[in-house]
Amino acid sequence: MQIRPDWDEVETVRRQTMEFLAEQRLSDESVQSVGMVASELCENAVKYGNFSEAQKIDVVVRCNEQLSRVSVRVTAPVRIGNNPHFRRFKETLDWLQNHENPMEAYLQKMEEVAHTDPDDPSSGLGLPRIAYEGQSILSYDLDDQDRLAVSAVHYPDHI
Repeated sequence: MQIRPDWDEVETVRRQTMEFLAEQRLSDESVQSVGMVASELCENAVKYGNFSEAQKIDVVVRCNEQLSRVSVRVTAPVRIGNNPHFRRFKETLDWLQNHENPMEAYLQKMEEVAHTDPDDPSSGLGLPRIAYEGQSILSYDLDDQDRLAVSAVHYPDHI
């Protein structure tokens, strides 16, 4: 699906993702987890994307035939250059990949957030939440048009 970079669209993505996965007969736990993953990725795209008037966010949710793998891919334009949000994104993903246990990374990030300014809108919890609560493996790629695609792969059998 394609959505406008608008906060109201995030809930639409979450709802449609959950409806699609329920139709595929995934467990309720997987449906909830992947719905959260899709909404977190879309929130990040809305918050940190670099949109011109006509640009949209692309969202793709897929299951393999055996329902043993569900992927969510959210693609949005970003400003690379000296963009602190993009740099923080890459650092967070690297940091997550250096943790063997997503729960430990999530708890560490929650502790950090507890000691930061409560008025800071960027908690940094989204990606660790996807890894731990969404039980997903994150990756990304950047195309030659500065469109960042962030993918989360969830394996329902591991729940």
